[in-house]
Amino acid sequence: MASAKDYQKQVCDVLQAKIRRGKIKLKFRWKSVPEAKATLAEIRQKQKRLRLIKKDINTELRAIRAKYSDKAGSVSPGVITSLALGKGTAKSLAASKRRSIRADRDRELRPYEEVKRVIDGALVELDAAKNRISAWLDQNR
Repeated sequence: MASAKDYQKQVCDVLQAKIRRGKIKLKFRWKSVPEAKATLAEIRQKQKRLRLIKKDINTELRAIRAKYSDKAGSVSPGVITSLALGKGTAKSLAASKRRSIRADRDRELRPYEEVKRVIDGALVELDAAKNRISAWLDQNR
């Protein structure tokens, strides 16, 4: 199980850029048709690698959600009532415990979701760069 920091490092390595405030600024330069074509190929490769990282993150997110789902499922008023508490108190304690479990789950998911947002933003930027290069190529053929 990789941490969100590991995925963030992978994204930085793929993009050869640093993440600042949850965003990445990408710049591509080309001067000739062969350079533009090479840049397009590079962008496509980066997008492919980012999508694979995002797929791995989604797998991690599913595992985390499953772990917390099992924890939340094991909390029931029946178990708490066996401690000789009233039914209302037992339900309230069970609800409080489930809220606490959801808060823990959300805290654990948040860094992964932030990396996914960075990937999504980078994919949009890469698409825009591909469009600019394609338009440039159309003009210079």
